[in-house]
Amino acid sequence: MIISQIQMGLGNQLFQYAAGLSLAQSKNAPLLLDISSYQENNDREFCLNYFNINDIKTEIETDTEDDVIFDYYQEPHFHFDKNFFTKPNFTYLSGFWQTEKYFVCIKTEIQKRFSIKPQYIKHLKIDELAFGKYQSVNLHIRRTDYAVYTFMGIQPLSYYYKAIALLKQQYENLRFYIFSDDMEWVINNLNMEELDCVFVSGVYSQTDIEDFYLMQQCKHHIIANSTFSWWAAWLCQYSNKQVIAPAKWFMDRNANTDDLLPESWVHL
Repeated sequence: MIISQIQMGLGNQLFQYAAGLSLAQSKNAPLLLDISSYQENNDREFCLNYFNINDIKTEIETDTEDDVIFDYYQEPHFHFDKNFFTKPNFTYLSGFWQTEKYFVCIKTEIQKRFSIKPQYIKHLKIDELAFGKYQSVNLHIRRTDYAVYTFMGIQPLSYYYKAIALLKQQYENLRFYIFSDDMEWVINNLNMEELDCVFVSGVYSQTDIEDFYLMQQCKHHIIANSTFSWWAAWLCQYSNKQVIAPAKWFMDRNANTDDLLPESWVHL
């Protein structure tokens, strides 16, 4: 059995689950999730129940492993740990695991499990948004909690304007779909006057999981330094997608983020 500690918001939970599943499958072992952080801290919601993960286990269901001592494995650094897959069965994983290198080997399985259950999205007016008729772009701006978590930093508007200009050089018939946790600020500050754009958050969607699903329907992506939009872009299955991501992910320039962004993405 592999135990993966699940904590923080939706994007982090997906990384922690994906890494845990990858290691568990490599050991032919079941995966157990430690979700105790959500009992201790009500500021965050356990989100994995929104997805088609039909074998979520959060408690040991038999007595056979009661006396087993688990090897506690703390993520040693932010970039990929080459020793990850050497860890034995009965390992407890604690970390963030923010690189596809931990789970790209089971990419198809992850995409299947991370599809959203129909009851959470069936009411959305997908046809009205007409993603498929345009070179649709998910543009995600994250602000509210990043004002508190200052180590992350809010991406400047100049980053988004550079990304827009880059896409305009490559594609015609662009339509930008705007997602944000602070849409009022975006409407008042993001200059999109000469562009075809649709403000989605709070208009066509009312919850984070609705945003997350609609973001994935776009063909191309301008993401924030956010695991939420990282996953929306990664799970998008449009074969010719262009993903533009901020090269500076954290305020700390010494943080090693070399493995965070897939090589096929544009690091701007």
